[in-house]
Amino acid sequence: MTTIALISISDVVASIEAEYRKRAVEEPINTSFLTDYSKVRPKLRGKLINTEMNRDFLETVPHRAFLELSLVYLVSVPKEMLGCHGTVQVLNNHMDMWGVAEQELYEVFMGNIESNDDAVLKDIDDILAELIAAEIDFDMESMKASPKLYAAGTNRWLDGAVETLNGRFLKKSSDYFGEDFFILPSSIHQLLFLPVSETDMDYDALADIVKEMNDTEIMEDEVLSNHVYYYSSKSGEVTIAA
Repeated sequence: MTTIALISISDVVASIEAEYRKRAVEEPINTSFLTDYSKVRPKLRGKLINTEMNRDFLETVPHRAFLELSLVYLVSVPKEMLGCHGTVQVLNNHMDMWGVAEQELYEVFMGNIESNDDAVLKDIDDILAELIAAEIDFDMESMKASPKLYAAGTNRWLDGAVETLNGRFLKKSSDYFGEDFFILPSSIHQLLFLPVSETDMDYDALADIVKEMNDTEIMEDEVLSNHVYYYSSKSGEVTIAA
């Protein structure tokens, strides 16, 4: 087995991050629709953030621990309000207004994430082909020596690391690979899936790759974790590998 071509993969990660920033909404959003919880429920989404890096922020929002991360909740803003996709962060005072507890938000979120078709699994080779078309330079020879990697996230590449909680999507991915896989959290917006047969690198070496991407390619507020995760098709669980 060969090692991962970090330079090429960093190009892919940087390209997706740039696409996210192009799509980010900066204009003020009219949040009056949030007063009706019945309208909020089907639009409830979430994102994963690093717990330690967001201690102060987590005191202001409903959240749930997942490994060393935290799930926080978002409401998807109707497209007709902005002309594009946007989200509103759910705060503690929203729960008070709706008269619901975090457990209710979690159950609604889990139902939404597994029933919606927002999750995307994309071959890195396809993304690299798009980079070539966009005349973005990278080392083709090093990429030829790389294992098979897949980018995973949402269809808008926004807050896509939350798909780590999408059991249905993880199982479909594992079924497609025909085996277990590593999850490399390249940012809060996307993940990299690496089937176990595609590398003989040890867990710590994979974690070093994630850390280097975080140090060189990812904005500080978009870093998710320096850990590498492992999805077991037998248990259906995600654990920290390193």
